[in-house]
Amino acid sequence: LNTGNPTYYVNEAINIIASLQTADGGFTYWPGGGYSNDWATVYATHFLHEARKAGYVVSDALLKPALDAVARIARSRKTQDYYVYENQRVAVRRIADKSVIYALYVLASAGVPEKAIMDFFRSEQYLLATDTRYLLAGAFALSGDRPAYGGLLPPQFETEEAARTSGGSFDSPIRANAIILNVLLETDLNSPNIPRYMEYLSRHYQSHEWWSTQDDAFVLLAFGKAARMASGTKV
Repeated sequence: LNTGNPTYYVNEAINIIASLQTADGGFTYWPGGGYSNDWATVYATHFLHEARKAGYVVSDALLKPALDAVARIARSRKTQDYYVYENQRVAVRRIADKSVIYALYVLASAGVPEKAIMDFFRSEQYLLATDTRYLLAGAFALSGDRPAYGGLLPPQFETEEAARTSGGSFDSPIRANAIILNVLLETDLNSPNIPRYMEYLSRHYQSHEWWSTQDDAFVLLAFGKAARMASGTKV
């Protein structure tokens, strides 16, 4: 394959991710890592699932142990200290670990939802930030429960101003809102908030010069989906 072909890069990414898989089915964040990282595990599994949906070859030997690892993360029900910008200062509160709710979304997307854990967090909504609220709602939508989806959505448009972190779930305002946009593009194409989140992300990208790999990945995933849907292609 020509190295300028997008197919080449996706297949290379699949091979690199496979090389990062650990004995427990999870994934390290860096080559040579001795243990799996929760966010990296869900993130890598999400990529593999998306690649398979797009028609790329992802073996069951790679994806099934990864999904098993993601399920263990979801079942842990871990919480985290969450730092967020409020009124021009950083506030902290206890929420569900973002890798846990992201895991629920990926499992539902892959057709193996953890419904008991989803119901638990639906009953404990004080543990949700705006982006994880959308992820949990998306998990219900992908599992066929539209009433639960609608009941979890915020009543009006709101962005998630997460403080940027360099560890844990590698959070940021851009990444958080790109995740929300991804969920809407997968579950509710008629949402009036899709163009609002696209405008928010476009404006922030134009006003700064540096973004993290996580920022870039989720923004590209969301805008790529929007472009494919607009053109009716699978490129």
